[in-house]
Amino acid sequence: MIAAAIGRTETAVKMRWRDYGAGFSANTRPADRMKPFVPSAESVQLAAARARQDAVSALLGDPPPGFSALEQMSGRHS
Repeated sequence: MIAAAIGRTETAVKMRWRDYGAGFSANTRPADRMKPFVPSAESVQLAAARARQDAVSALLGDPPPGFSALEQMSGRHS
């Protein structure tokens, strides 16, 4: 049975099949072989800018402070 081969229960496999179709992955990679996430400088900078963004501008889809096209063209990217 497929479930036994990938270390899952039959019910779990059926649920994944129902939710994701035939192309689902079992994700059987051991945790010790997974690479740790290391954020890039750009993602840290974007996260800091999003922290300065207010809820209304985030809800309406405005870019975070310093990330609008106009600010980037003028070189004010903080």
